[in-house]
Amino acid sequence: MKNPALEEIKAFAQQRLSREYGYCGVADSDDFAMLNSGGDGENIKIVIEHKKDEG
Repeated sequence: MKNPALEEIKAFAQQRLSREYGYCGVADSDDFAMLNSGGDGENIKIVIEHKKDEG
């Protein structure tokens, strides 16, 4: 991600979910990231998106 603060949040979430559930899938681009994890019948999805307001 281009935004350093959001990149830091993504990295933290990925690390935490990997530690808790043993894995964390990540798909990302310059302004979007989606993390997927879970276990025991639960699915966790976190979406981080950077948008500029049109106005």
